[in-house]
Amino acid sequence: MAIKYKKEQGGESYQLGPYRVSIHKYIGCGHDLFLSCNRLNIVQKSLNTTDIIEARAQASVEILRNIGELSKYHKDIIKGMYDNDN
Repeated sequence: MAIKYKKEQGGESYQLGPYRVSIHKYIGCGHDLFLSCNRLNIVQKSLNTTDIIEARAQASVEILRNIGELSKYHKDIIKGMYDNDN
């Protein structure tokens, strides 16, 4: 799946499946880049870099980690629903 990056003032955004991901600067924090993805409740997470390529890689890791945690959470809920059946 090819990702199309859309340049925006102070950064870029892209669509990753159902997730809109934004890599951007934050006012008052110099040139450091931050990650935001509202659907995963990631808001202005520092990526500790000013390099956009490195920021993309770090953002990907963070997004996948959050999706994995979300998936585990949903599995635990479903398991809990069936564990209570008698």
